[in-house]
Amino acid sequence: MAREDDRVKAARGLFAAIEAKDPAKLLSFYAENAVQVEHPNRLRPKGDRRSPERMVADLDRGKQILREEHYELIEATASGDQVALQVKWTGVLAVPVASLKAGDTMICESGIFLKFQDDKIVEQHNYDCFEPF
Repeated sequence: MAREDDRVKAARGLFAAIEAKDPAKLLSFYAENAVQVEHPNRLRPKGDRRSPERMVADLDRGKQILREEHYELIEATASGDQVALQVKWTGVLAVPVASLKAGDTMICESGIFLKFQDDKIVEQHNYDCFEPF
C-alpha cells in the first residue's frame, strides 16, 4: 500500500480541526497570508474570500449554526505543491436553514483544491454542491 502524501495528511488534520472547532489547530495549517476562495454556491451565491482570521471567526459562527459536522475524504490526489480533494460534508443543524429544521442534516459534496508553500496552505478553493434544502 502506498504511503499517504504529507499534504493529504495535512488536509485530514485541517478537517479534524474544523470538526473540533479548534482555532489554534486550524491556524496551524495556513500561512499568515493564505486566502480561501469559496466559489458561488447555494449558501453563498456571490462566493466569498477569507483570510485565516475570518476562517477562525467562521468557526465561532459555525458553533451557533451546527450541532456537529463531519468531513469524509472520498478521494485525494497530490502533485507538486497542490492537492485536489473530493469531500463529502455533513452538518447537523442547530437552527433552521431554509426548508431544513434544527436537527436535520445538511449534505454537501465538494471539490477542494489546496496549494502549499513551505508546508503551509497558501491558497484554498472550495467548489461546494449542496443537496437540495
